[in-house]
Amino acid sequence: MEKQLDKYLILLNQEKASCFIYSEDKLVFRSNKNGVGPMIDFYNSHGKQYHNLVVVDKIMGRAAVLLSILIGATTIITNTMSDPAIELAKLYELEYHFKSNVPYIINRTKTGQCPIESSGIGITDINIGYQAIINKLNSLK
Repeated sequence: MEKQLDKYLILLNQEKASCFIYSEDKLVFRSNKNGVGPMIDFYNSHGKQYHNLVVVDKIMGRAAVLLSILIGATTIITNTMSDPAIELAKLYELEYHFKSNVPYIINRTKTGQCPIESSGIGITDINIGYQAIINKLNSLK
C-alpha cells in the first residue's frame, strides 16, 4: 500500500489539489478548497449516493473523518492524520493510510487546536457530527 499511498499523495501535490474522491478507481470529485470545505461541497452535491469511496486529502482531522464517513468513504489516504481522527476511523472500521500522525490538527494561526476538529471531539454519530461541524463553521463566519 505504500506505493499506492505515495502515488495518490504525489498526484494530489502535482495537481495542486487539496482533495480527491474516487469511486471504483474513478475520480468523481476534485477540490482546491482548504479544510473540510471539499467534503461539505461533495455532500451538498451528491449526498450519500456513493459507497466505498476513497478520500485522498492533505490533512485529516476528526471532523474530516466524520464527513468522510457521511459521504460513504471506506478508505482514507492522507499526508497527516490526527489521533482523534484515527480513533474515529478505527471505530467505523475504515481503512486509513497516512504519512504522519499528530496529536491534533493545529488551527491556521498556529495558536491551538483547529476549531473544526474540536467540534467533532466526543461525537461518534455522523449526523450529529455533521450538524456540529456546520454550526461551528457558521459561528466562525
